[in-house]
Amino acid sequence: MLLLHSRHVPQITLTCHSAGQGSEGGYKETGNGWGRAKAISPKGPFLPNVASKRRRLFAHIPDITSKHSDSDEDSVCSIVKVSLSTPDIVRENLDGVINAFVPSHPTKPEEYSNEFFEIKESRFGGRGAFAKKDLKEGEIILAERALFKSSKTALYDDLEKLKPEHRAAYNRLHAFRRMPNADLSWSIFITNSFDIKPQSCVYLVAARFNHACRPANSVTYWISDTGSLIVFYMSKDVEAGTELCISYGLLSPLELYTYWGFRCACGGCTPLTDAEITQWRRERYRC
Repeated sequence: MLLLHSRHVPQITLTCHSAGQGSEGGYKETGNGWGRAKAISPKGPFLPNVASKRRRLFAHIPDITSKHSDSDEDSVCSIVKVSLSTPDIVRENLDGVINAFVPSHPTKPEEYSNEFFEIKESRFGGRGAFAKKDLKEGEIILAERALFKSSKTALYDDLEKLKPEHRAAYNRLHAFRRMPNADLSWSIFITNSFDIKPQSCVYLVAARFNHACRPANSVTYWISDTGSLIVFYMSKDVEAGTELCISYGLLSPLELYTYWGFRCACGGCTPLTDAEITQWRRERYRC
C-alpha cells in the first residue's frame, strides 16, 4: 500500500494534493490531507552512527513499562528504510526517528512528555500536545509503535489481549458516540484510530494530538505500510508553548462535528454556527 493514512472516517473518498507540499497523514481511502508520498527506492540513504545515540536516549520519557532494546530500534529503522511509502524527510533522518522513538507503550499517555512536546489541557477541549521548545519545519517529534491494530469484527478479541495497564490507558481515551446507544469500546476505537485499510491502528500518544484544518495544522505524519509505526514531523516552524495539531483530513467543519463531535475553532476554517448545529441535530435525530 503506497498511501498515507488518517483518522477513522467512513465512506468518504478524497483526491490528494501533490507530495511536493508535504506528506500529510490525513484521510483514508485515497490518501491524506496533504497528499500521497511519492514511491521511494528501498535503497534510500542511511544515516550512520544511529547506535551511538542509544545509550543516552529516552531518560526523559515517563511511565515506560519495559526498557527499550537495540533490536527495537533496529526494527524501527528497518521499517523506515524498507517501506516504499516513506517520505524523504523521514527516510533521510533516522537519527531523528530514534531520538523521538517511544520505546514502549506508556501507561499514562495523557501525561506523556519528551524533549519536543508535552501532553496537557487544550483550549480545544480535553488534552493536546504542546511544543516544549521552538520547533523547526522537518523536525521529527514522535515515532511510536501501534498499541494494536484491529477491525470492527476483531476489536473485542484484540482488546482482551492487551495488558491490563494498556487496556486501562485505552479506556481513558476520548470517545465520541456517533449514535446515542453506541458501544463505548467501539466509540473509543473509531474516535482515536488511524485507518490503514482494511484495519485501523491505535497509538496511545499520537491519539492525543488535536485537529487543525490546513494551513493551521503544524504537524504532518507518516504511517508505515503495515501500520506498525507512526512518525510525526513538523510541517512549519512553531514557538515553544504552541499547541501542535495534525489534520484529520480535508473535511468541512460539519463533517468534523459529525465524526468527532467537536466544533472546529482552529482559525483555518469557518466555524459552525449555532443554527447549523441545530439544523444538523434535527436532521440527524429527526427532532
